Amino acid sequence: MHVNPVVPPPVETAHVATRPVAPLGMAGAAWIVSRPVPVERDDALAPAGVWIVDLDDPAAPTDSELAAGVSRDEWARAQGRSPDEARRWLRAHYALRGVLGACLNRGPLSISFVESVSGQPLIDDVPGFSFSLSHSGARALIAVSRAGAVGVDVERIRPGLHEAAIARRMIGDVARVALDETSSTRRTDAFFRMWVRHEAAVKCRGVGLVAAIGRDVARGLWVQDVDAGVGYAAALALDAASPSAVPTLSYRWSF
Repeated sequence: MHVNPVVPPPVETAHVATRPVAPLGMAGAAWIVSRPVPVERDDALAPAGVWIVDLDDPAAPTDSELAAGVSRDEWARAQGRSPDEARRWLRAHYALRGVLGACLNRGPLSISFVESVSGQPLIDDVPGFSFSLSHSGARALIAVSRAGAVGVDVERIRPGLHEAAIARRMIGDVARVALDETSSTRRTDAFFRMWVRHEAAVKCRGVGLVAAIGRDVARGLWVQDVDAGVGYAAALALDAASPSAVPTLSYRWSF
C-alpha cells in the first residue's frame, strides 16, 4: 500500500433513497442503504442505529481513495500491519467517518475525535452523541446513539482457543460453567457469543477489559445479538434510561 496520504477538503454526504428489507438481527425496522442515512430523516428517525460493513466488498475504496478519506493519523496507525489487514482497518475507519458524517450532516473528514478520561472515543464538539466501532476479519460493526452510551463488538469465530480458561478469567465463573454445560460441538460458537456480549458491554461502560475482570459489566445494560453473517458473532450494548424501549435501526453499509 504505497500511497501518499492526501487529505482533501470535506465533502458532504448526499441523501439517498432506502427500501425496507428483512430484519438483520436487531430490534425495530431494518433498511438497506447505499450510503448511511442521517438519523434526522423521517424514515430513519431513531435514537440508536447499527451498521454492518463487509470490509472485503468488491466496491470498497481503493488505496488511493482510502488515503484521501481518512485522517493522516488513521493512515499512520494502519501501517505496520499486513497489506490486507491494513486495508481492512482503513476501510473500517473510512466507513466510520461516513456513518458519523451522515448522522451529523457534516463532511466525514471534518470530524475530530477525542478520548474520555476512561479512553472512550468521543466526537470533539458533539455532546450527548455516542458511537462505537469494532472490526474482525472481513466484518466491521458501527453503532451510534443519542439515547446513552453504546458499545459494539464483532469477532470472527475461530476454533482452537482455550475458551473455558478465557471465560473464567475474563468473564467469570458463571460463563465457564455455562460453557462446561454446552456440548463440545457448540462450545466455540457459545463462547464467542458470550465474548462479544461482554466486550460490547465493556465498551459501553468505557472501563476496559482489564478493569472489567470479575465485574458484571452488562448488568443494567440492554445487550442484543447482531447478525453479522455466517462465521461471525456480534453484539450491541446500550446504556439508556429505558433501553428496551429504544428503537434501534439496523443498516447494511455499501461502499
